[in-house]
Amino acid sequence: MGEGVTVRTNSNASFGLTNLIENHGKKNEREEEEHMSQQITTVTTFVPVVGEGALQRQLRKLGERDSDLATFARNGWELAHTATITGPELVTFVDTLTRTREE
Repeated sequence: MGEGVTVRTNSNASFGLTNLIENHGKKNEREEEEHMSQQITTVTTFVPVVGEGALQRQLRKLGERDSDLATFARNGWELAHTATITGPELVTFVDTLTRTREE
């Protein structure tokens, strides 16, 4: 027990009432969880693998990805994971986003 906390027990108190008081906070936590839902979405961006001459195109696609992710973040989405798939002509970014909403 912390300092300044006084706990009084009454031997006449019923166990049911004590149990109700002890579990009151836990019940509220469960109720809050029941009214929450998690959403999951993915954003896929294809970025071309280019030589130095076409670097602007590649940078533009990366800028579009940044802009897309920023828009999702402003709407309550959080970046949970990014997978990168490298191919001979494209690099594919698959960003997984989540958000928790109250129902």
